[in-house]
Amino acid sequence: MVESSFTRGASDNPRWHEAINGPDRAGYWEAMKVESTTLTKLKAWKIIPITSEMNILDSTWAFECKRYPDGNIRKFKARFCCRGDQQVFGIDYVDTFAPVVSWTKVRILLILSVILGLDTKQVDYTCAFLHAPITENVHVRMPRGFEEEVKALKLQKSLYGLRQSPRNFFEHLKEICFKWVSNSQRLILVFSSQKRLSV
Repeated sequence: MVESSFTRGASDNPRWHEAINGPDRAGYWEAMKVESTTLTKLKAWKIIPITSEMNILDSTWAFECKRYPDGNIRKFKARFCCRGDQQVFGIDYVDTFAPVVSWTKVRILLILSVILGLDTKQVDYTCAFLHAPITENVHVRMPRGFEEEVKALKLQKSLYGLRQSPRNFFEHLKEICFKWVSNSQRLILVFSSQKRLSV
């Protein structure tokens, strides 16, 4: 195990003005372009004219400078998020509950996979929430730095920051690959014919 001799500081998670006006502004601008392009390819939104009846949520950028253990910069990251704290119940969201798994259950499943001779695999979703569709009419201000006059975003996917995004992603997983076991205290098991166990 390699121990890091570098201590992360607040400058690795800058605010907008710090990121855009600082020495690493070129890296953060490029990261914003990559994020905007990715969200566009995923069809995360539609750009529509603003109307008076819209409840438009503010948007924000979350920046991060990722480093190697020795402190050298690995990459700059920018994530576009919406202000879920401004959502109105019954208008922008209804249900928010999403199950989580405890480490005890994870350990039990790993033990079972060894005993039963099953293959166990882990999956890391890139832009996980953005694979899940959204049913509510949610409108968000356009990303700072990419604004269009009198335009807003009508979300089609569950953007980071939304109150219902974790629930929407779980529902998406249920639809594509999981079976819900109601009598297992929120434990999700998937057995395939190839003797694989997925969690």
